[in-house]
Amino acid sequence: MKDQSGEILAETLGSIWAGRDREKFLFLAIDVLIPIPLHWSRRIVRGYSQPSAIAHSMADVLNTPCHDNWLKRTRRTPKQFTQSPAMRRENLKNAFQVTRRCQVKDRRVMLVDDVLTTGATCHEAARALKAAGAAQVWAAVLAHR
Repeated sequence: MKDQSGEILAETLGSIWAGRDREKFLFLAIDVLIPIPLHWSRRIVRGYSQPSAIAHSMADVLNTPCHDNWLKRTRRTPKQFTQSPAMRRENLKNAFQVTRRCQVKDRRVMLVDDVLTTGATCHEAARALKAAGAAQVWAAVLAHR
């Protein structure tokens, strides 16, 4: 799923997941889905963004807006799976920033990612969203490593 040939798989998994857990997601009264952004250079190499494909498919099933332009990765970071837990947290400090388009003030946000290892990525992305005024931020991940 990490290369361009996996985009259909990511979309399908997002749809199945949202359909299977629809009631759980709806219970949270999520206002918006936001995929964890890839750095632009990594997105070019992969050909697409797995979190974005998953989130947009989930949004279609849940009838919830999805905005992949509200959060951006401010710098390219080393791949997380090559780092120790402490290095992962340090590596991602201030790596995310909300964009001018972002309208999360007082909204309930669901971050969407493909894989969670230590939680450092979701933590830093959530921190940026909370600083921008998000009322609540949850993380939904397809797999835990």
